[in-house]
Amino acid sequence: MHGQDNSELRMETTCEAELRHLVMLSPDDLVGVWGEVEPLLDRACAYSGGAFSTESVRALVDTGVMRIIAYKTNERISSLVVVTITQASTGLRLFEILLASGEGMRDWLNFEDTIKNYAKQFGCHRMRAITREGMQRTLRHWRRTAVVLELDLDDKKDIN
Repeated sequence: MHGQDNSELRMETTCEAELRHLVMLSPDDLVGVWGEVEPLLDRACAYSGGAFSTESVRALVDTGVMRIIAYKTNERISSLVVVTITQASTGLRLFEILLASGEGMRDWLNFEDTIKNYAKQFGCHRMRAITREGMQRTLRHWRRTAVVLELDLDDKKDIN
């Protein structure tokens, strides 16, 4: 995911007299908007069951392993998703949405074609979202392919 031009993901639409758009945040961009991103990322990581922390995501974004896509309304970040590219042993490339947080997540459907095109630029064949069960109502046109179950092996719930 390293070295991609962020301008390819910018899409603007006017809705209810508000300017709304998506922006792929580079590590350099994060410096200027970290105050807006951090609380949203904290909230998303809190629901990950210890799989992610704000610090670990920031480090992976800084190295290009993950990216943050921000949804801006009137230049304020109202929600975000954290994405990464993975490749299966068969060669299938997946654009994976790992974390999501914020207001207006249903509005992201207006930008789905933009995100799909971005995933295709990385040679991805499929998009996958790891999400709460309730998102199935929003993403009705997505196919449910698995149910993820977890079992804690010790009493320690949070490894962070």
